[in-house]
Amino acid sequence: MTTNNPRQRLSRQHELDVATLLDGDQSKASGNQWHDAADGKHDRYEEFAFAWDCKCVLPTTKSMSVSREDLAKLIEQSRGRRPAMPIRFYDSERGHVAFDFIIIQLTDFAELRERAMS
Repeated sequence: MTTNNPRQRLSRQHELDVATLLDGDQSKASGNQWHDAADGKHDRYEEFAFAWDCKCVLPTTKSMSVSREDLAKLIEQSRGRRPAMPIRFYDSERGHVAFDFIIIQLTDFAELRERAMS
């Protein structure tokens, strides 16, 4: 489904890009179904299985906020997977990306780093 709304279009593009890059499954309906929460996820039996909820902003937006409630909801929606929040700042409404980051728990980052170093 295509949309003329730049916010929706870029949000869907972000979700697709993250699922593709992380080799995960993109949730149907942007994760707004109780049985398919979060925007995307890995198979729960993978060693580093993440579930993620994407946030992005248009080029005219200078900042975004992440609340305790956002993080608590993400942890709940992760259902045993490691929670992650990919965040993206777009540089244009055509989809050019200015910044792409991901928020993960510090313990998960430490474990990933430890594995990479061994």
